[in-house]
Amino acid sequence: MSHYLLEQSVTGKPSPFTTFYYPPNMFESAQRTLNVLVTLEDAFIAAYLIGVRQFSHDNLRVTAARIMGIESDHRTLARVVAPGVAAQDGGPIEEITGIQGVAESVDPPNNNGYERTLGWTKIDQAIAAPLPFADKTAAGRAGFDIARPYTFQPFTPTLPNPLGEFHSFTG
Repeated sequence: MSHYLLEQSVTGKPSPFTTFYYPPNMFESAQRTLNVLVTLEDAFIAAYLIGVRQFSHDNLRVTAARIMGIESDHRTLARVVAPGVAAQDGGPIEEITGIQGVAESVDPPNNNGYERTLGWTKIDQAIAAPLPFADKTAAGRAGFDIARPYTFQPFTPTLPNPLGEFHSFTG
């Protein structure tokens, strides 16, 4: 949510994405939930790396780099919790399949020497990957459950530590 608020403060506009769609049975299988979560984080990481290269303003490039770091934390966190999934929920989960479609061991959780660019070089490539989650037509084409959309409700986040808040573009 803090990313949303930062984007809104930079652009002066609310996000155009207010409704979200998910693959069928998204929350009925821990394996599927974690696979989708890591897939999205992979896409967001690659997208922010494109932003670091291509955004026209230093403030936007620095912001993209800072947010990319948090997306990487999310990806690693999903891989950390996977082995702790209870047996009745399909655990322990020892492999997760992300955007590249290859099952990878969750050990070690932070298994990258460098964040993956996925070979993407244009922002359009980064937009296409998560589009089914935010666009009804794309969701339907991807086989997502368009009968059960989730409506985004903005809120003000409270971070557990003010050190992690956005302070400025300059430092």
